[in-house]
Amino acid sequence: MTRRSSSILLSHMRAAIESADATALKQSAYEIQLAQLGKKRFDDDLLRMLLDLYADPQVHALKDASAILEPLDFDADKLTSRQRRAVVEALERVYPFFLDRLTQFYITEFVGRKFADEHALWLFNRLMTVGDPGARALVAHGLEHLVCAGSGGVARKAFTALLSLVHDQADEVITEALLSLERIVRANGILADEAQQLLASFANHERATISEVARGLIAHIMRMRDQRPTA
Repeated sequence: MTRRSSSILLSHMRAAIESADATALKQSAYEIQLAQLGKKRFDDDLLRMLLDLYADPQVHALKDASAILEPLDFDADKLTSRQRRAVVEALERVYPFFLDRLTQFYITEFVGRKFADEHALWLFNRLMTVGDPGARALVAHGLEHLVCAGSGGVARKAFTALLSLVHDQADEVITEALLSLERIVRANGILADEAQQLLASFANHERATISEVARGLIAHIMRMRDQRPTA
């Protein structure tokens, strides 16, 4: 792909952003995906232009801005280690500025699901320091993916990071971390028992709202187990 063709593709996305046209934005993302078909690695010029676009304040204010991430999500396997590092560094810088909470969720989902490696862990450790509790809470979802799908070392480090979130000062962050623990238990992976023990330890939390959430999640786990078919 030439630099000119990359610029044309990005100009279509830029026009969709300026008109706040969600349909056109998705179409421009699809055009980029089509342009990458048959390629073994993500085009460097196109990636650089996309990452520059992510830093635009006009994008941060856009509803359904997650569409601009779809080309990376679709071709995540074509990103080299160097490109992955560039992606997570760019996302770390712009994540707090997105006004659309679903876009922030998409970022944690995309990185946790498609990377599941040290690059992802680095990003989530950085995002755990974001000042906005709502944005910080979504990091639990990304860590959950690493615990369930990452390699042994990454999974253990992600679980340790999740421990920090359950001791956050904000109820919103703790609640999301507990929800992730419950899903880790139900996934029944290598850290399921530890996740259940941690979840149970919050059943008598000093804050009634937190203990109520923990007890409800424990009860849900028990119900799901009771409903499993017996051999």
